[in-house]
Parts: sequence; C-alpha cells; structure tokens
Amino acid sequence: MDWKNVFIEKLMTNDIPGALEIKRMNIPDRLYQFRSVNTIERLNYVIDDINCGQLFMNVPSNFNDPFEAKSVLRSNKAEHYMGKGYFIGSMYSDVVLKYFGADKVKELEDCDDWYERYWQMFIPMIASQMHSTNERVQEIINDIQMNEIESRNRDINSIQVEWRVACFTKCFKNLPMWNHYADKYSGVCLEYDITSIKDALFINRLFPVFYVKQLPDTLHKIATSSTFARMLDYQIIHKLLDWAYEKEWRLVFDQSTFELRVNPTTNKVDFIKPSKILLGSEIDKMNEEIIRKKASSALIPVAKMSVTEYGFEAIC
Repeated sequence: MDWKNVFIEKLMTNDIPGALEIKRMNIPDRLYQFRSVNTIERLNYVIDDINCGQLFMNVPSNFNDPFEAKSVLRSNKAEHYMGKGYFIGSMYSDVVLKYFGADKVKELEDCDDWYERYWQMFIPMIASQMHSTNERVQEIINDIQMNEIESRNRDINSIQVEWRVACFTKCFKNLPMWNHYADKYSGVCLEYDITSIKDALFINRLFPVFYVKQLPDTLHKIATSSTFARMLDYQIIHKLLDWAYEKEWRLVFDQSTFELRVNPTTNKVDFIKPSKILLGSEIDKMNEEIIRKKASSALIPVAKMSVTEYGFEAIC
C-alpha cells in the first residue's frame, strides 16, 4: 500500500503518532514555492522572506481552485446523511418510543437504513392527514431535510475563509508551475530545506495533498464512520485530479493556531529562510539584480533557470 494511504488511514482513525511517523519517513528534504515578482508589492514579499524567514498563509477562498477545501455533497437524498448516530437518543427515537414502543426503538437502533424505515412508518399517517400521496409527502420531507444538510455543509465549508494554508511543491522543474505561479517564468522559486525545521508544529501540520476523482463528502463520512476523526484536515488536503501536476504539500493551520502564531505586523508566521533561490528564465534584469543582492547579504545561494540542450536546468 502506498505510504500516503497508510498515513491517511492512521490520521483518520486518530492514530496520530503512527500517522506522524509514516509522514516523517516520507517528507521530502526540499520543498519549493513558486512566486511572482511582477509588482513592487510582490517583490517586497519575496525580499521579506529572504531577510526574515516569514511565511504568508492565505485563506483557501483566495486560491485559484473554486473547490479548494470544500466538502461536496454527492447525493440529494437525505438518507445518505443519516447514519445510526442520528437516531440513537434523538427526537426520532423519542417519537418511535411514543408511538411504537421500546422494541421498535431497539430494532431501528440496529439498522443502517433506520431513516427509510422510520418514514415508512409515519409517511402514510402524514399523507392521510394532509390528503396527499405518500410520494408527495416523502418529497416534501426530503426537501426540508436536504435544506438543513446543505446548510450544515456550508458551515463545514467555512474553513475556506477561516483556516490558513501555505502551498509548496516537490519539484522546481515543474514547467506549468513556473508558468502559472511564477508569472510565465519571470518570477522565482524559493527552495526550503525541510530538514532544518526545528518547530514540531510545522512538521505535524505539513501534509501531502491527495488528488481524487471526487472531493470529500464530509457530512456523509461523519454519518457513516464511527472512527472518522480530524475530518476537516481530511477535507482540506484533498483536491481534484485536475491539479495533480502541482505535486503539492501544504502547511495547514486552523484559525486558532494561526492567530497564536501570526505576526500581527506582517500578517505572516515565523518559518525558516529559503535555502536557495531559483530565478525564472525570463525574470526582469532589475528584479534579478535586487534579489541576487538581497540573497547574497542573507548568504542564500542563487541559481537561474535556463532552457538548455539538456532540459530546463538551474545554472549557478
């Protein structure tokens, strides 16, 4: 089994020590972040990172993927989201107890399809009182329940604007990344030596991204799994297969962790300085001169990407 699958299984069953051990064995020694320097503001951000070793963490809603960090409902049927936990000790259980007794409650507690069975008992009575058909009553009930489920899903998706993420990639020769995130090869790629990170929080909260055909339906997972812990971590580290070329790792902080760690002056968190700076092959000469000068002062090596007979190579 691929190590990432072992990692996610341990993480989701709350075997945190096991998950962290698997991840530590497989974290790349180097991770990279592509940056644009096409404005004074963006150039200054890079210079600040060179000088201070701080890291900007954005909210996922600002990313270029509209489904970033989202739970996506896979069904418009309420029973899809009604696991056993929604019956035991609930108002549904109380109503069954009142009309059908304790034996029927016990019977439904043991059924995965308790929700359908529940309404099979009550829909005919409601339909009779409403002078309607069973099908129409069932449709109305499902619409009411799905409105509530959609509202709960929107609440879960609030992590798009509350949590913070910094994105990295495993490969600095990734041409689409240079094109998309480093302004068509005119920006830079910052290399980070992950082995030099001393703060355990950063290692613990650094995750590989999983690329999937379907995004997580977090509410369904909550409904059907008694061991599904850390559901929001799971949600925020899954992306559609369309983005697999990014080969991403991401640093993830929830809102409270970010607020504890953020520098209120810079709105960044203290991280590590880049271990190397790779200049894009089309970088503006003045920007190149400024970055080389700042990097030299910070004792950070610089190389420039070049289209050669042997491929896209870093030339010192």
